[in-house]
Amino acid sequence: MDPLIALTISLSLAALLAGAAAHKVLAWEQWQGVIDNYRLVPDAAPMLKVLLPCGEVVAAVLLLLPFARPLGAGAAAALLLVYAVAMGVN
Repeated sequence: MDPLIALTISLSLAALLAGAAAHKVLAWEQWQGVIDNYRLVPDAAPMLKVLLPCGEVVAAVLLLLPFARPLGAGAAAALLLVYAVAMGVN
């Protein structure tokens, strides 16, 4: 793959994840309500409220580091899969 295309994809995905994390942090009360309303894993909900935005930030940072880009892509894919499964189940 052309390095410019790979860089563009990485930067775009990093921006998406960082923006999603910022949105959750800036609307923290609403974010907690969203997790509570899903009711998929009530026992883990308090942990997920913090871990999901943190995971988004970590994945975004990894995508910005050339040597860690594959790990960041895997983390981003895992997060998107978690979100897709949660939406599909609900």
